[in-house]
Amino acid sequence: MANMSRASLIPLVFWVALGMACNLSSSGLGLSSSSGAVPTASPQTTVAPTSTNTPAATTAPTSTLTPTPAPTLTPSPPMVSPLNQDVACRFGPGTVYSIEGALVAGHTVLIQGRDSPGGWWYIENPGQPGRYCWVPSSDTQTQGDTSLVAVQPPPVAFVDYVGLDMTPSSKDIACGSLPYTFNVNFKIEWNGPITLTFQRIKSNGQAASPETYVFKASGTQTYTDSYQVNAAGTYWFKVQVTSPNSISAQNTARLTCH
Repeated sequence: MANMSRASLIPLVFWVALGMACNLSSSGLGLSSSSGAVPTASPQTTVAPTSTNTPAATTAPTSTLTPTPAPTLTPSPPMVSPLNQDVACRFGPGTVYSIEGALVAGHTVLIQGRDSPGGWWYIENPGQPGRYCWVPSSDTQTQGDTSLVAVQPPPVAFVDYVGLDMTPSSKDIACGSLPYTFNVNFKIEWNGPITLTFQRIKSNGQAASPETYVFKASGTQTYTDSYQVNAAGTYWFKVQVTSPNSISAQNTARLTCH
């Protein structure tokens, strides 16, 4: 090669350099060595940005609170019961009135009224529904609201019983034994302070003068009388009360003779 001329070396260097360039293009740039075609670059897909705008917050309307009305307390009904034993229930507010029943220990009843001084309670008679009587506050205890219990005026006492017997109810005697006398017994009861007026009446038309008595408390009074007859027959005897109320009693007896 030393004998080769400078002119002959230039073309040789050119072809060696050209060969090396081809090899670099084939391996480093990804060009096809068989077809020599230049590859087309794949287009890049552009992703549209997603909107990150957050809608403005909507303020919820403020609710208007309706005030809850305060509950109305219903007062408990006024009730009464004995302290520790049965309590007499009287016709009126006081010991001058008759005993009409009893409020039994362990039982509680509704208070219907009170007396003006406030010492007695007015209740329905436990033993006689529909009728009323009084119990003393000193012997009882209460429950519930008694502040609105109305004042009940005391009752007006009256005669509540008259009974009469003629004895014997029948009799047979010798006609020569006449006249004959029947025994008469009658009883009057009243339930409080009264002025009592009554009259005795016989079937033969005889009527005694009216009799009047003043009683400061309830009570019972028994009276005796007689009825003398002069012949056989049926006879009656009557007691008529006219004050403080009208009430009467009558009974009969029969007399025969032989």
